[in-house]
Amino acid sequence: MENNTIMTKYLFIFVCLSASTINAQESWSLQKCVDYALENNLDVRQSEYSLQNSRTDVMQSRNQFLPSVNASAYYGYNFGQAIDPFTNQFAQSAVNTGNFNLSANMTLFGGLQNMNRLTQSKYNQQSSEYAYKNVQYLTSLAVTTSFLQILFNQETLEVADKQLEVTVQQIERTQKLVDAGSAPQGSLYDIEAQYAREELAQVNADNQVVLAYLSLKQLLRLPGDFNMEILIPAQLDSSALALPTSLDLVIQTAYDTYPSIKSNEYALLSAEKQVSISNSTMVPRLSISGSLGTGYSGNAKDVVSSSLTGTSPIGFVESTNDVVVSPSYSQEFRTKGFGDQVSSNFNQSLGLSLSIPVFNKMNNRASVNRAKVNYSIQETALEKEKQKVRQDIEQAYANALAAFKSFKSTEKGLKSLNEAFNYAQKRFDVGMINAVDYNVAKTNLFRAQSDLVKAKFDYIFRMKILDFYQGKSLAL
Repeated sequence: MENNTIMTKYLFIFVCLSASTINAQESWSLQKCVDYALENNLDVRQSEYSLQNSRTDVMQSRNQFLPSVNASAYYGYNFGQAIDPFTNQFAQSAVNTGNFNLSANMTLFGGLQNMNRLTQSKYNQQSSEYAYKNVQYLTSLAVTTSFLQILFNQETLEVADKQLEVTVQQIERTQKLVDAGSAPQGSLYDIEAQYAREELAQVNADNQVVLAYLSLKQLLRLPGDFNMEILIPAQLDSSALALPTSLDLVIQTAYDTYPSIKSNEYALLSAEKQVSISNSTMVPRLSISGSLGTGYSGNAKDVVSSSLTGTSPIGFVESTNDVVVSPSYSQEFRTKGFGDQVSSNFNQSLGLSLSIPVFNKMNNRASVNRAKVNYSIQETALEKEKQKVRQDIEQAYANALAAFKSFKSTEKGLKSLNEAFNYAQKRFDVGMINAVDYNVAKTNLFRAQSDLVKAKFDYIFRMKILDFYQGKSLAL
């Protein structure tokens, strides 16, 4: 019985250790979050598949320069009267036939259509590669934003925790003063009411942390109950972030490197090649073709032996009326062998074909016009993307500048409010001000601390947006 009890205890300890291992929080740095998202995000995966298709198109376009070679074989069994294709005689009975063919065809000149298609497919591949990179950029930015939101909410929660600690200390001091008769009971009620309000703020801040974690997990395609904890960067100093010296330089850098713009540029080059491809449909096409073939017929016969059996009259000589006779033979036949037939029926052909488009219901002209319109559409799409990027950068720069000013102003005001609160706390401790005035000073300080956290992370986020458009790392 005692042994069973000991075994039960060990089993209980083992289960507890296993559960703690399973439920242990896993630490995630920003880089780990980004890497995981790039591997598992569905938009990234879908864009990667599109890139794979574009690479296959390049390979297919390159193979168009090769000749096309096809082989065919046929075996048939004919019933009733039919012309034997290899004896050119009527077959009165069932006969089996077969033929074998190998053909090749190659375009010698087609208006450089294959060359243009190869170049176009390479442009499409480049466009897909930049589109893939753009999806990676956007995913990385979304993860960074969500990561920063968690850091912001955690700092907000820390401010709320500190405010609550101070309030607890003031409740203890006020209780002692009330018990000693040095302060009215109403002062204690006021402080306790302030505690209730700050406790609610703490709960709300904690809820925001939970929701921010949920948002990040959803971006990473992790279950909502996945136990994770982000690693707080060792140095998250907003003062180390400096605004770019030139807005135009940021815009020009984005024009030269930003993936969505580069993707549209290559798409425009592809549309330009499509115009050339459409024009080539109105150019004569020269092709060369050749074939090898042979066949077999079960009705093909060979003479095995022949013997004279007599003569038969076939007419008269006009001048002498002498009878003209013809010898009669008795012959023995056998079906011609398969190998002999394949050899004797072997044939080859080689030819050139020239196709000249004369009139095709104006389809070729319509194709050219459509390609030109599509080029104009893609040209407009490129300008539209450049305009959007420029406007986004200008907005991001303005937001970063405003966030920087707000951060500096809030930082300066916090110093004054901190000194004011310390002064109010000392006066409150000696009973020179009531709880209402103390709570006002404390609320102002709490609001300033929260505003500073918000301004700090807002500035960091805006600067990361500018880094994003310049192709810089989003690491914190």
